[in-house]
Amino acid sequence: MKTQLYSAVLYFHIACGFTALATGLAVIIMKKGTRFHVRTGLIYFYTMAGILVTSLALLCIAPEKEHLWFLGAVAIISFYQTYTGRRMVQLKGKPIIARLDDWLALGLISISGIWALVRAVESGMEGNYFQMTLFSFFAMIGIRSGWKDSQLYRGKLSYGKLTWLEQHIGRMMGSYAATTTAFVVNVIPRHLPADTHWSVFAALWVLPGVVIGFLGRRMSDKR
Repeated sequence: MKTQLYSAVLYFHIACGFTALATGLAVIIMKKGTRFHVRTGLIYFYTMAGILVTSLALLCIAPEKEHLWFLGAVAIISFYQTYTGRRMVQLKGKPIIARLDDWLALGLISISGIWALVRAVESGMEGNYFQMTLFSFFAMIGIRSGWKDSQLYRGKLSYGKLTWLEQHIGRMMGSYAATTTAFVVNVIPRHLPADTHWSVFAALWVLPGVVIGFLGRRMSDKR
């Protein structure tokens, strides 16, 4: 029964992942602000929510699988970017007044970032530099996002006329980078030799985020 449930959730997780990849790419290349852009963006948002729910469900079903703890933390960080990216659009032209769910989401990603930092230190002490690199990367994203948004919600950061647009683009691109990364690291390593250096695997985790982050910056500059 447990195996069947795990498989069913995994299949749904994969379906959400492929849908997020397709709709996310469509949102990036299509004309912004159109009805199709908005509707496709909503599909992307809910499939990213599906990825988060199924990731946590898989963890609950099989908590003994260590990699699911890491993927759960990554799913939280990824969906947080999607959630806050959508919130920036909702706050367009309005003063930033954080809701309860905003603070709950902020607390969740902060905890995930701190957990990733602890695991990075532990991995380094164990000599596992591959995991140390991965955990450090996501710890930086989680902690930085939590701190920056706490400052924003408390009025400590300036909020210009187009801040919502910059934040929307940056965060949505960040969440799409995470989705692309998940696809890359689940496909390419299967075709690499067993003695491949750990830095190659680390690059597969990091480079998609760097490339898509660069594209997001270019889009923001050309707004």
